[in-house]
Amino acid sequence: MHAIASGEFSHMIKPWEPWWHSPSVKKIALNKDGNRVVQLIDEMDDNNSFEVPPPLDTPLPQLSQLTCKPPSPLLGLHLIDILYSYCFTARFYNGDWSYDAFDAAKVCLSLSHVLGLSASPETVSEALSGCVETTCSPLFKSIGGFNFALTLLDDTITLLYSGRCGVICALSELHRMFEKAAKDGKQGDRKNISKSIMQRKSKLSKDKVSFSLDLKKACKKVFFLLSWTNEQFEATFSSLALLVEAEKTQIAETHKSMVFESRKKALSCNSQRTFVEEVG
Repeated sequence: MHAIASGEFSHMIKPWEPWWHSPSVKKIALNKDGNRVVQLIDEMDDNNSFEVPPPLDTPLPQLSQLTCKPPSPLLGLHLIDILYSYCFTARFYNGDWSYDAFDAAKVCLSLSHVLGLSASPETVSEALSGCVETTCSPLFKSIGGFNFALTLLDDTITLLYSGRCGVICALSELHRMFEKAAKDGKQGDRKNISKSIMQRKSKLSKDKVSFSLDLKKACKKVFFLLSWTNEQFEATFSSLALLVEAEKTQIAETHKSMVFESRKKALSCNSQRTFVEEVG
């Protein structure tokens, strides 16, 4: 267990190649309802046809069916936050979150301020700052760090450039993860209830109940964004990708400047130290 915790077995795990880097992404075909278009077998790539997560099984409703209000112009920024968090979670679990969807959902909600804290960023900087800070925090020091944050920004850009179809597939997988997490949580609750009856304990923990509510909200938010995404023009996603690219450049330059100033300050402190003191 100590060896696993220290990462000694990490060389035995085959690195996962994100599906959004696969050539299959260019071949995704969805109809106007956000469902998969039937393709002939000989038109599909045998090596890559199953790498891309499928869209939801049911047709996506129109936004007008979900709300009577016009959609917020800030939803694109919400999408940026959520896609970054999705990419983090996918990489964190090496592409396979299904064996522990409940914990995977916790990881995703801890990254996404939009889903986890119901935040409403008004700029690209606000949408990404919290995500990058969490990635670089001690909470994820085993996998996080600034270079990993830059990788996730590249992932987000790539997903946005994949357009409507690619984004729908990403959000669909995220929606399935939250649904499975909620289902697994209920099954765990039933086990806990059975055990608590035997032990004469009847109440579930407040934190778990609160997290179950967060999962429901996250499911609704992602489903709403799926419908919103399905009604957008391709230019919407390429414009968002350009905004993230510009923000990534700014973040990298700021970090470089901070590292330079930190090193400069450290050298200055060292030069002022007295290493040898003459005794008269």
